[in-house]
Amino acid sequence: MGCVDNNDIRRTISRNKVEFYESSCSIVSSRAKARSYTLELACTGEGESWKRTETFKLVNRRIMTSAGTRFIRC
Repeated sequence: MGCVDNNDIRRTISRNKVEFYESSCSIVSSRAKARSYTLELACTGEGESWKRTETFKLVNRRIMTSAGTRFIRC
């Protein structure tokens, strides 16, 4: 199946990385609780670098959401 999103917008999450639009984040650390994961991220995109914390909720085996945005699990 791969990492294809039928919406043709690339928003993926894998074991080590979160990718969206023209940005990429390395997963620095993670904490799991029930069906959600809080990730500490180090991101780069469009010539900028930043750090952020995001909580992702597991919808099913292939889909996670963060703040209402859908990500495909790879």
